[in-house]
Amino acid sequence: MSLLMTDTWVTLNKAKELFGYTPAAFRGKINRGQLVQGVHWRKAPDNRVVINPQAFNAWLASAEQV
Repeated sequence: MSLLMTDTWVTLNKAKELFGYTPAAFRGKINRGQLVQGVHWRKAPDNRVVINPQAFNAWLASAEQV
């Protein structure tokens, strides 16, 4: 996983492999505003949604643990 984490942007399918969230789950987080455009995700020139694995991992780590 560490080699892939150096990639700046990955497709939703690659993000699924890395984090276990389905593309629909990522889209839901995007639609709810949990993920910020330009930080966690962006649209590629071909209009596909791509994810920044490092930013998404930081978002995961920011969740309060109980």
